[in-house]
Amino acid sequence: MFGINNIAKMPPEFITDNDIWDSFVGDIWAKVIGDIDFKSVVEIAPGSSIKIACCLSKLNFTGDIYVIDSDSSVLDVLRPKYKDLLPRANIKFINKLLKEAINEIEQPIDLVLGNHILDDMIIGESYQNMDSNIFAWATEYTNIPSQEIQEFWREIKKDKPLIESSKMSVLNDLNGFIKKVNPDRVVLSQYPSSALYDNDMSDLNSNAYDILEKLKAMYQVNQSEIQNSLNEIENFGNKHIGENLLNARYWLSCKL
Repeated sequence: MFGINNIAKMPPEFITDNDIWDSFVGDIWAKVIGDIDFKSVVEIAPGSSIKIACCLSKLNFTGDIYVIDSDSSVLDVLRPKYKDLLPRANIKFINKLLKEAINEIEQPIDLVLGNHILDDMIIGESYQNMDSNIFAWATEYTNIPSQEIQEFWREIKKDKPLIESSKMSVLNDLNGFIKKVNPDRVVLSQYPSSALYDNDMSDLNSNAYDILEKLKAMYQVNQSEIQNSLNEIENFGNKHIGENLLNARYWLSCKL
């Protein structure tokens, strides 16, 4: 396993309290980007997670952050949390699809960040022609995907051309967005989700990782540099943390 193990057991609150878990993942992010000099950030598709906001809070961030998510109800949940965590930052929430959000970004950007976004983007791309809001469950921020998402994934994963087309659209949207924003650095994570694995959606993990690997092939990625940072984080002897979250294989960090 990656990381260090100085503590016998993982705190039980990591499983029972989403805010405490988000704060821990924020610690990981702070270790990954903490040595970078940055004043402007774009965060892609946070859902209802505050992991990157926790990271920026730990780094005493006071610059500009654009938070992009296509779900307005999710942004409604995030607004008070981000303002509480980042009281001195200038926060702009953008309720648009990624490919439409570029016109809302008004300045040079130092960092583009995304925590575990690719699985949701695959679902969103595959679901875009349907009327229901499949991510409505995310405003409740549970660790279990909604029954609707589980059933939807069981059906669409049988349609290989649709999945491959959705993955290609996600890849092209992300790559196109990064090229237009032209940040100094991009950092993304896409570690296997235990929630997906536990709910018969592990193949969604695999498809999301496939996109990450294609993105890595497009950019110069220094795996050893990011692994060195991840190895400084406590893994609590926990397999998911030590083999997934702290494994540079599941991260992309590149200077453009």
